[in-house]
Amino acid sequence: MSLANDNNYYEARYFAPWKETCEELWTPNNPGISMGLDGVEILNNSSGSHWELRKLQTRVDLIRGATTKSGGIYLYSNQIGCDGERMYYDGCAMIIVNGKILAQGSQFSLQDVEVVTATVDLEEVRTYRNSKSRNMQAIKQEKYERIEADISLSDDSEFADFSLAPSEEVEPRFLLPEQEISLGPACWMWDFLRRSRQGGFFLPLSGGIDSCATAVIVHQMTRLVFVEMQKENAQVISDMLRIVGEPYAQFKQHNPHL
Repeated sequence: MSLANDNNYYEARYFAPWKETCEELWTPNNPGISMGLDGVEILNNSSGSHWELRKLQTRVDLIRGATTKSGGIYLYSNQIGCDGERMYYDGCAMIIVNGKILAQGSQFSLQDVEVVTATVDLEEVRTYRNSKSRNMQAIKQEKYERIEADISLSDDSEFADFSLAPSEEVEPRFLLPEQEISLGPACWMWDFLRRSRQGGFFLPLSGGIDSCATAVIVHQMTRLVFVEMQKENAQVISDMLRIVGEPYAQFKQHNPHL
């Protein structure tokens, strides 16, 4: 419905508007509001939002604002890694209910996949939306297409586990600008290196500020890789061994604790 046509994106050159893209969250007339008025309780945003300095704060503000205003459960996921060009996608999946953050993933990660979970209560959404002024607008809301499915998200059987409780609200985690500037390019470099299947980087050191800053970013990349190896991240270890040309058996012999 809304194509991104600024900064890094010129989607209208190649695509025609369709029912959903991740750009809707950033538009003034966010369809999540009208969907909420029509009774949608769970919104799923599978996003491809690239990293920019302090952009995470904007994402959090937009999602919290939308669900504070209209209520609902918002499942936000985002890509992780580089796309082979200059952009990096910083992840940071979130689960937000009625403006409250219940779960937040890491913003910069060397993981290929990161799973974020929370326990939610649909009745909290229904109670939150129980206001006369909101319902007056809901009556006038245009209906969205519905597809009936023989499933239920509420367990009303005699075997229902009533001991479960909704997850507690957590404070959003934001990195300092200096941390973002260090981690973003470092993660991009590692992802580009492993995906390009090359043997390393050539780093000229002229003594100027540019080469110095690049060297610091490379150092940050190696620190991230080392930490993931200590966590026994199988993907990172496999990528690292391939880059340096060391067989896994030889690595295991010298590092029996990993």
